[in-house]
Amino acid sequence: MFAARSSLAFVVALACSGCATGGGGGKGWDQNGGGSSGGGLLGGASSGGDDGGGSLGGDDGGTVGPQGCTDGAKLVYVLSVEGDLYSFDPSQLSFQRIGHLACPSSGMPNSMAVDRSARAWVNYFDGLSGQIFEVSTADASCQATSYSGPVKQMGMGFSTNGANSSEDTLYVAELTGGGFGGGSFDTLDVSTFALQKLGSMSAPAELTGTGDGRLYAFFAEGQTSLAQVNKGNGSLMSNKPLGLPGGTVAFAFSFWGGSFWFYTSPCDGQICTQGSTVHKYDPSTGQLTVAVQDVGFIIDGAGESTCAPVEPPK
Repeated sequence: MFAARSSLAFVVALACSGCATGGGGGKGWDQNGGGSSGGGLLGGASSGGDDGGGSLGGDDGGTVGPQGCTDGAKLVYVLSVEGDLYSFDPSQLSFQRIGHLACPSSGMPNSMAVDRSARAWVNYFDGLSGQIFEVSTADASCQATSYSGPVKQMGMGFSTNGANSSEDTLYVAELTGGGFGGGSFDTLDVSTFALQKLGSMSAPAELTGTGDGRLYAFFAEGQTSLAQVNKGNGSLMSNKPLGLPGGTVAFAFSFWGGSFWFYTSPCDGQICTQGSTVHKYDPSTGQLTVAVQDVGFIIDGAGESTCAPVEPPK
């Protein structure tokens, strides 16, 4: 679900209009099982905070419904490069600012995943060390965790343990060496913060999962593509070229309503003069369209829980 990275000191001059356009997409998947060409992902940012324990608590999103899903857990959440948390309702194409992350860090978040109680788990990275914070999607309050694992910079995404399951697993794709080349593919237990290595990824990728047990990767360097991931070992089960601009300084994606939502921010060097563009990809039709031309800020992280609808709203 998740996030983008950048170690650049952004000079952000956001404009109200953008010029990014969507690429075309053929119907169906390329069943080649191969990875996308990797590229240099720009490093994330932060300095770790105090090791912590405890929990901010669940049910950030209000009333608990069927399968333990809160109302808030059915939305998408995004992070800006300035560290502001927003909710995103794809049915209305609307963003609502929740608040600023006051995590004990001098940098900006790198990636985010959201669980079924609408808690966000946010990865920070400063080029040397990594940290995971627990963040409330109700008010953006932040609490450090005890995570100190070997994976410092990561893409993150929850997926249910089966098509009819309400139990989730958090999957992690390591981004190594500032993002050059792939890394390990792991699960992360958010109760103990222990990693279990399952395999490796062919290139740096963001991850997002679904409520029917699937896991996907977004490769944003070189030829951008969307791939379904084998949750047992990190291999690619399919790989679909997207035609989105490659080499973006900030990128993220999410899944909602049977479609994938991509957030990309092409910039000229260190100067970003427009907010992120949101593209919607509908795998049932193969259509990639611009959903929001310029959101007004740069998105570098996104996440949705497995409570998000897996079919288009009726």
